[in-house]
Amino acid sequence: MAAARHDNIPLTGRRSLLCGTDCTTRGACTLGQVNDAAHLAAEPLLVVWVEAVAAHQVIGLAHLLGEAPPTPSAPLRDEVLGLAARLRDCLLAHAVDRAVAARATLLRPYIDPDDFADRLYETLRHLLTDIPGQTNTGAGTDTGDTRRWTAGSYRYQDVRRALTEARHCTGADKPHPLTATWRHRGLFLTGTTIAEQFDEISHSPHYAPGLEAVGLGDLATSGLASAVRSLTGGTSEEYLRLALLQACAGADLAALRFQVTSLLEAHVAGGGR
Repeated sequence: MAAARHDNIPLTGRRSLLCGTDCTTRGACTLGQVNDAAHLAAEPLLVVWVEAVAAHQVIGLAHLLGEAPPTPSAPLRDEVLGLAARLRDCLLAHAVDRAVAARATLLRPYIDPDDFADRLYETLRHLLTDIPGQTNTGAGTDTGDTRRWTAGSYRYQDVRRALTEARHCTGADKPHPLTATWRHRGLFLTGTTIAEQFDEISHSPHYAPGLEAVGLGDLATSGLASAVRSLTGGTSEEYLRLALLQACAGADLAALRFQVTSLLEAHVAGGGR
C-alpha cells in the first residue's frame, strides 16, 4: 500500500522531550519516520531489554547489589546500531516513553517521570555504544547516587536492609547512626531503638501493598508480557529468564528476575496479555 500523502510531511514540532539531535537541529521527523520508529520500538527483543534496564533503575540494583544495568545482546546491539542515527534516536525515545508511561503514576510521588526518562534514555544510549571487551567511557554506569532514581517500596530499601543488619549489633538500643542522613532523603524515623525504627519503616506508607508494582508498572502499556511470550512461548520465571538471555548480554540477572517475576505472573493470571 502506498504511503498517505501526509506521511512525508515533517511534524510541526517534537513528538517527545527525548527527540534526538537530528530532530531538534535539522527539522522534525515526518509522520512516516515516527511510525517506522514506533514499529521498531515494539520489537520483542528491544522491549525486554529496555524493560530490564528500567526495572534495574527503579529497583536500585546498582546501589543495593553493585550490579551494572544489563547491556543489550550482540544481535540486538548490531540491529539498533545499524539504523540511521535519526531512526535510532526516535526508536529509543519511543521505547523510553513507553517504559516511563507504564510506571508514571507510581514514580510521581518520588521522582519526576521526565527526569527518570532522561536518565533511562542516556543509560540505554551508553549501553549500546560501550561495547564489552573494548575501551569505553564507562558512561553507562551512574557514578552518582543511584538511589535518586528509585521509587515505591524500593525507595528506602537500603534503609530497611541497614536496619535489618543492625538489629542484633551493638548499639541496637539506640537510633541507627544514619538516621539524620535518612532525614535528608525525606525519610523521618522517630523510633528510639533499631527495632522500633525497623517496625516503623516496615509499616510506613512506603511499603503499602502494591507499591512494588513500580518495578514493571502497567504491563499492558509496556508490552513486556507479550514480548516475553513472543520470544519464548510463555511468561513464567523460566520463560522470563530465557527472554532476558536473548535480549541482554552476559549477566544472569537473577536478582532482577527475583524482583519482577511475581509481577509478571500476577499480570498474566489476571487475564493480562
